[in-house]
Amino acid sequence: MRHISFFIAAALAAHAHAQLAAVSPWMTGERLLELAKWPDGARDNLDLTPRQNLAQQQAKLYLHGVHDATEGKAWCYSAETRPKPAVLESAALDALRSMPPSQLKRNAADLVVQAWASAWPCRGGRS
Repeated sequence: MRHISFFIAAALAAHAHAQLAAVSPWMTGERLLELAKWPDGARDNLDLTPRQNLAQQQAKLYLHGVHDATEGKAWCYSAETRPKPAVLESAALDALRSMPPSQLKRNAADLVVQAWASAWPCRGGRS
């Protein structure tokens, strides 16, 4: 019986420790910039390796997902200022490039939304 009690106590202690561990974001600002990095000397997609091309696409698709999930909630645009996807991508990546390394450890989506909300804030009661 003592052995069972020991294992239960050990399992509970491990569970409690796991809950205290900090959760790191799946996609950090640092990782997003790494994926979106344009290699030196590359002029267009034809100059990219398949791996680099895939990384570029992953970064774009991530930004499109953040756009779809947050537009009209955390940031907004109007009929007069409706940026095209390339403008949104550039604004997000430029904002990330201007951040200190310590900030880039944060969740990329939060950082991107912060940049877009600064450029395209919601008016009239929306966040």
